[in-house]
Amino acid sequence: DVRARYERAVAPRVRTIPLEEYSDPVDERVPVSDEAAPEDFEVVPASMTMEEADGFPEPESSADNEFFVLGNARDLAFQSAGWIRGDRTDVFALSLSGLGLIAREGLLDDVTVDRDFFQGASLLKSAIRANRLEPDFEELLRDRLERAMPEETLRANLDAAFSSNANLMIEIDPIFEAFANSVDTERLRPFMQDLTRIAVLAEERSGSAALTLISIVSSHRDLKRAELISLAGGDRSVTLAEQYGPEALDAATTIMDWTLRLILLVMAMVGLLGLMLWTAFATLVASTDNKKKRLF
Repeated sequence: DVRARYERAVAPRVRTIPLEEYSDPVDERVPVSDEAAPEDFEVVPASMTMEEADGFPEPESSADNEFFVLGNARDLAFQSAGWIRGDRTDVFALSLSGLGLIAREGLLDDVTVDRDFFQGASLLKSAIRANRLEPDFEELLRDRLERAMPEETLRANLDAAFSSNANLMIEIDPIFEAFANSVDTERLRPFMQDLTRIAVLAEERSGSAALTLISIVSSHRDLKRAELISLAGGDRSVTLAEQYGPEALDAATTIMDWTLRLILLVMAMVGLLGLMLWTAFATLVASTDNKKKRLF
């Protein structure tokens, strides 16, 4: 894992520089010809059209930069191997990274992912690294992801993937297949909805501001309220969160949160009300029959 991070840190970046920057005869440190240019530069003539420049690398998109928070295939392979060896590993963060990577590769059957999915997953993993999640909210998300990607199933699939790989170099495809085979797509949908709502907190604001908003969320109801103040308040919502903490969520008024517990309570109340009405009706009928017997 350390070696992979070091290689990414020291790897040269490809830049596109017009020849006009090399036209100054005074600066002799930068060569003018393509053959004498440094290896980590690509020289593009200033008059070159877009069609002629198709072969040159393009700058990374913002979506790629956001997705980089989830890591890459090499990180996932090393972390998975460490977990199988018994290293201390945050399985929630590992599962989140694997879920994002296999979603990017299109390995999730019957599941359509969009930019909000990756943005929400990136913000969530950043919050985990920075320890900015409320314990109740983190436990709720862990339970949802655990139901969609059970830890025991994932460990068994990864163990089988590493056992069948006898090479010194870790192959990525079996690792991706192990994660993909561990996902229950039907149970994954509620977790994906949570990621979409979390992505709203990062819309058009910096990562630190988004972490401030997500740090005051402790339940699904709080997430809905944070989503409302984020959309309505803009940057002012971040200031409210910094100054008042969870109390800032009181500025949002939401509809009733129909949780499973609330639905069961309503059903029980309706059942008790029906039982009371039936008892009253039966008592009324019995009393009427007694009066008729007395009359005759």
